[in-house]
Amino acid sequence: MRENRLYTEQPLDIGELIELEPRPTKHAVQVLRLGSGDPLTLFNGDGRDYNGEIETSTRNQVRVRIHSASPPEPNPPLAIRLALGVSRGERMDLALQKAVELGVSSIQPLFSSRTLVRLSGDRLAKRAQHWQGVIIAACEQSGRRRLPTLAPALALLDWLQQQQDGGILLHHEAAKAITELRYPQLGQQTDHPAGQQAEQKAEQQSSQETAQPAGRQAEQHGGQQAAQPAGRHAEQQPVHQPWPRGRLTLLIGPEGGLEPAERDYAQAQGFTPVRLGPRVLRTETAPLAAIAAIQTLWGDFRG
Repeated sequence: MRENRLYTEQPLDIGELIELEPRPTKHAVQVLRLGSGDPLTLFNGDGRDYNGEIETSTRNQVRVRIHSASPPEPNPPLAIRLALGVSRGERMDLALQKAVELGVSSIQPLFSSRTLVRLSGDRLAKRAQHWQGVIIAACEQSGRRRLPTLAPALALLDWLQQQQDGGILLHHEAAKAITELRYPQLGQQTDHPAGQQAEQKAEQQSSQETAQPAGRQAEQHGGQQAAQPAGRHAEQQPVHQPWPRGRLTLLIGPEGGLEPAERDYAQAQGFTPVRLGPRVLRTETAPLAAIAAIQTLWGDFRG
């Protein structure tokens, strides 16, 4: 049976009777078609799911009795902040929705010189409210119990001036692939136990291979390359991806990408340009591919 989950801004506790706000009320009644006696799971971003049952339901009012609460959602081994150039309409919505489903912890919308969408004042406030709704809906669907933070939209250069830790800059012509990144380019070691264990294991294996003659290394990998020079063999060693520290910023431009001067400034602020394969990705595709790669290399896709 499908679990119906809805977000509420209210404090939640076991035994309480909650009257839902207009947005979740409308969704429960008109979209999910729920009525009295139906189970409903609520969450408010505190990290828990609250399981309850609808006691009363009308077109404009839904009251839910909370019966139990789940354990808190674990913190991710790597908190990913997506700094994303604002794109048009559905492209931005899709990027936000899928980024939330893939596990980003925060989102920073940015206006760059190639941004085609110009927003300010009331229009920007309404769009930000819409983006927040996209994030909430993605959490409801994906089972996330903590809402990613949506930061106020900023001009790219203003935002870069505030950055001290750097991160990853996605660019299709970058010299390095994301799999070639080494740990010092991404920051210091994470405090997460899984990250420490992975880093220690990679360092130990790398040290052992470096200390062994080329022929001995080849024997341990099947004996096929014992006659090759050490330099040639070293190029064929598997890449061990060390863990970045507990957070990582991913910077991606809007349609058309960032201007060369903007990329240069980002690099001056500590961002490392990387590419994702040989293809040019659309603005709504690039964040999803990059986040999936980061989660696979260093995040919670590891297990």
